[in-house]
Amino acid sequence: MQNTGLLSTNASIVESPITFLEDGSELNWYVGMSGSQYELQGSESVELTVTVVHPKSPTPGTYRIVVIATDLDNSITTSFDLDMVVGEIPNIGIESDYDVIPVSPIEATSVPLYLFNYGNTEIAYDLQVQPPNGWDAYFVQDFTESQFATSSTIPVGMSDTIEMLIQPPSIVPNSGLQTSVTISVNSVTDPVVNWIIELPIEVEAVKSVEIRTDTSLVNLLPNSDLVTVFNIENKGNVAVKLLPTFTLPQGVQIISSPGAVELGIGQSELYLVTFQLSKNAKSGQATLHFDNGSDRFTWSENFDIQIFPQPSLQFKKVVFPDDKEYTASFYGSGSHPAGAEIQFVWQLTNDADIAWQPVVTPVSDPQLSITCDTPIMIGYQESTDLSCTVFTSSQAVPFSEPNFILKFSGSGADYSETFSLYIGGYEAVSWSGLSSNTFVEGEAKEIQVLATNSGTLPFNHVISGSSNQGWKIEVVGDGIVDLAVGESNTIKLLVTPTSDGLSDISLTFNTAENADTATYLFTANAEKQSSESAAFGLPATQIGLIAILIIALIGAGILILKPKSPKQHIPIMPLPVNTLTNQQIIPRQSPMMASQVPAKALSIPPPQETITPVQQKQAPICWQCRSPIVGKVVGCPKCGARYCGDDSESCEISTLEECLSCQSPASTFISE
Repeated sequence: MQNTGLLSTNASIVESPITFLEDGSELNWYVGMSGSQYELQGSESVELTVTVVHPKSPTPGTYRIVVIATDLDNSITTSFDLDMVVGEIPNIGIESDYDVIPVSPIEATSVPLYLFNYGNTEIAYDLQVQPPNGWDAYFVQDFTESQFATSSTIPVGMSDTIEMLIQPPSIVPNSGLQTSVTISVNSVTDPVVNWIIELPIEVEAVKSVEIRTDTSLVNLLPNSDLVTVFNIENKGNVAVKLLPTFTLPQGVQIISSPGAVELGIGQSELYLVTFQLSKNAKSGQATLHFDNGSDRFTWSENFDIQIFPQPSLQFKKVVFPDDKEYTASFYGSGSHPAGAEIQFVWQLTNDADIAWQPVVTPVSDPQLSITCDTPIMIGYQESTDLSCTVFTSSQAVPFSEPNFILKFSGSGADYSETFSLYIGGYEAVSWSGLSSNTFVEGEAKEIQVLATNSGTLPFNHVISGSSNQGWKIEVVGDGIVDLAVGESNTIKLLVTPTSDGLSDISLTFNTAENADTATYLFTANAEKQSSESAAFGLPATQIGLIAILIIALIGAGILILKPKSPKQHIPIMPLPVNTLTNQQIIPRQSPMMASQVPAKALSIPPPQETITPVQQKQAPICWQCRSPIVGKVVGCPKCGARYCGDDSESCEISTLEECLSCQSPASTFISE
């Protein structure tokens, strides 16, 4: 303000309210001046300061203050229009729902950002995001991901929401890790104003477990086991201990599972579960839960179980050619005759929830021929009789065990059972060719007798000799009589009478089941011993010993040169068969009768051929230890397999749980 006169004067100055020229409105903003009263010398001027305070960013436009100065001494007034032009003033603020943004360590985190326009007019802003090292960050606009985004034109004091995605690195970061995302904001104004804003982020503690399996769960079969391999992976950033629980369809249960699983960060483990599908199993949803405290991780998939007929056979009866029926055992009277027609009847049951028309196909050994009736259709848990006629060949080997198989099909059924017949036979031995039955008291003499296997089974037993007068009887060799069917062998004995007179000498097989019928008996006579023989100046006893030695050497040479007939070894239990004798046996005499008759008066008949029957059941072969059964015998009533009845060093029947032939429970075995 200047005094334009040459004389001093007093002046005052005042301001008017602010007027917004665009609409002529008067604003009640605060306006202040640095002074209001001045004494000015001629041509003197002073500087004045006008202060305007506005409550918010002023709207762009022209704001006018009229300043009025008055020369109080001369009553002269003048005014000055003070115009203030306001342009576009950008100003922003970015906010989120958190002071520190929590982000997932395993998946992208969506973060809404609120961009506020604190400027003085509607302004748009350009944004760019910069993630931390190893991370990715994007703005999402119109379903498009980009590091750049442009806001809408934001009214003064309003905001625009912009979605930001934060992607964690491939290596799962630890929980609690803090870093920041940088946001660069440029105003769409002239000139451009830029802001750099740091948004703090923190990695959350996340439990995440992935459960998957590649095991096929379709076309599963009832009455089977299913081994399922699960892959369990900890994809979170917290170690977990998982406790499994299962929800399974009808008829499905778990028979093997590892139990609880502990996984560190980033660890995975193969988890093997064995499911047992019963014969009544149904299709349905299977669910596996792994719980860690209040957190639960779940796998769920459908079990597709096929339903097929489930046949089972129960022996009912066997009818022999004489029309006798046996219901207790498949073997009837103990064995099956050769060259006969035998009828077997079973009860056939379907244990599956499906109607089934059985198709029965018999398959047999060449020694057998099988025909079966066609069963009727069987529903769920229904039964019908199945009758099959078995023709045994007349050429069937005695005590052989030919098999036949019944195969069942139709409607997807695949079931078979094997049955073993037991062809009857017997064991017998005949005797002939006794070389001598006269001896001299005190002198050893070798005699021989021919044993022939006249039965239908191989014959293998140890023979021993005895005398009712206590004579010394020795079997030359190991005493084992091993004969194939129809084969003969010479048995040599060294007999030394210890007294004169008659003696009954018996040869017996101690291992035979019936030792009495396996005994060969003849009566021998021994003359009194005379004085020492003068021949060669040697005693008669020594001469006899030399003669025996020579005969033994000749016999050994003959045995070495003689070819051995091949032997048949058929480990089958024989049946007793009566065999007639064609030999006259000299009746036994008591010692008293013998002593009353002079030796010279006795008439000793010459040796004659003798056939002595051996009626014996050969021990059956145990299906467990594959050795002849000694002692008690038990058998499977379903297929007829035999087993040792008691535990021994080579066979422990108590450990057997099921029949090795037909898998019937051992608890059903019966004693024979």
